[in-house]
Amino acid sequence: MPADRADVLFLIDASASMKPCFDKLIQYIDDFVRPLNQAHFESVRLGLLAYKSSFQGGNVCHQHIVLSGSDAQFMRDLYAGSSIAVPSDEDTPFFTHDVDKFRNCLRSIVPSGDENSLLALDTAIDFPFEPSATTRRVIVWFTDEKIEDGITRDKPCEKATDICKKLYKRKIILYAFAPHSPLLEMPIGSTPRAIIENVPEAVNQESQYGTWDSLDFQKVMENMGTSISRSSFQKTLDEFELATYGQNNEATWDECWAGNTVDTSGWIEVPVGGCAATTALKSFRVSLYWETPIDLDLHAFIQFRDGATEEVSYQRKNVRGVWLDRDAGVGGKFDYDGYNEEIMTVEESAIPNIEKVLFATKIFNAGGCFADYKGEVHVMPVHSDGTSDDKFNCKMESTERKDWCVIAMLDNTNPARPVIHNLNRVCATEPKLSDF
Repeated sequence: MPADRADVLFLIDASASMKPCFDKLIQYIDDFVRPLNQAHFESVRLGLLAYKSSFQGGNVCHQHIVLSGSDAQFMRDLYAGSSIAVPSDEDTPFFTHDVDKFRNCLRSIVPSGDENSLLALDTAIDFPFEPSATTRRVIVWFTDEKIEDGITRDKPCEKATDICKKLYKRKIILYAFAPHSPLLEMPIGSTPRAIIENVPEAVNQESQYGTWDSLDFQKVMENMGTSISRSSFQKTLDEFELATYGQNNEATWDECWAGNTVDTSGWIEVPVGGCAATTALKSFRVSLYWETPIDLDLHAFIQFRDGATEEVSYQRKNVRGVWLDRDAGVGGKFDYDGYNEEIMTVEESAIPNIEKVLFATKIFNAGGCFADYKGEVHVMPVHSDGTSDDKFNCKMESTERKDWCVIAMLDNTNPARPVIHNLNRVCATEPKLSDF
């Protein structure tokens, strides 16, 4: 009879609200390993995949952190084709026998940004586990966001069934700690050897100690270790498809695993007080980007053609086809790797109804000068012919110290010739469309 072995991969949402979960894993990881050691396992390897995502330069960028760091080379190695299911008693970039190394890696990660949980789960399933005939393969997954609510919304959900089939074929035990959602219930929850524990959904970064305090973390970790030590072996079905979302495509590696930089080369720089005309719009997206740990809030003040005026902000994120993705920089005390971003999207259905949109930002519970925050607004239109070549960059350069900065305005009065204005004007009170 082969000796008992276990490969346990911790898949952890590393978005901004997850720091309390990291703290608890650091504190209680020994309680997880202890039952396996008491059962005299010959090998217990711990793996890590911490994942976070953000919009950068109008593109979605994913950062996946493994035990040896977040360099793109580790993802290239993962999909090189030679490392899948290779038994090893040595540490690798993906697994270690050293609990302290695992704990120190957790300590080094600064949670930030957003997440794409299904892409991360798919990547985790592709990890180089030892053969299932000799080793219990386990993924322990922690997230405080509904799986459908990631950075790309529900687009990845189309392939959820394929991911679950692969999870079954690789004979991986899944322990998932996540907010209840339809996708978590079906198909993930119905996958053989999947154990689901619902946790409260994230509301904001300040509330997350409540999310993870709802679990007796020490008991949960100990019970998982005990359960794994008693689980049985099953021969794997070797035929499975790597990289369901195409993350093994070399052409996408640099984009998927890039660092936190925004490339604005080739963009049209709109000077303060200036404007730029473009062609008829199909939709567009506006991104507020800043590098300083301060809480800025993106607002859109909208004049509709039917005479109605509406505001979209963190308080009301979706109005008539105009929606805000998230509330970044909450509290102004989190340094998210020098990168914060909020995205306002105007959908195709909303464009014919919009006359003007005023984009502004407010400093939440702080005073300061907008020029200090290394901020920019990126306007990315999609034209009626489906092209999106024009990209406009409006920098926040005001040195006056007032709470509001009116950054840019889209004038769609003439739908055939929309105009983008770089206003960069500060004011002490909430701006009004009628003033611009």
